[in-house]
Amino acid sequence: MSIETINTVYTNSYQTTDDTENISSVDTQEFMTILLAQLQNQNPLDPVDDTEFMSQIAQMNSLQELSSIKEKMSDLVFSNDALYASNLIEKTVKVANENGEISEGIVSEYYLEDSECYLQVNSEIYPLSAILGATTTDKAVQA
Repeated sequence: MSIETINTVYTNSYQTTDDTENISSVDTQEFMTILLAQLQNQNPLDPVDDTEFMSQIAQMNSLQELSSIKEKMSDLVFSNDALYASNLIEKTVKVANENGEISEGIVSEYYLEDSECYLQVNSEIYPLSAILGATTTDKAVQA
């Protein structure tokens, strides 16, 4: 059994869905199990070059690091949104509702729910992404 065959089956089994997060859900133990299976099933008269294995290990490490960076960036974006939302308290904002209608009001509260920030403007709840702009007493701040 060649490495290309196992890699093709392994890759195709995870890329048949549109959810690319399935690829990153493979942990190191599963990867090492597949790598060991490749070693056990290789042709002894035509062994696989060890640089191929090192390349695969490097790719797995890169994937793990990228997944970690993605998670940390998501946390950073959420923290930034929460900070921005908290700074909008008692500021006058322009918001667009679901129908695209624009209204103006004062932010009285903000909520954090399911990694999303929501603002209460004139007793209505809007996602942070609905904010078009904010004004303080004298100067305008664009969202």
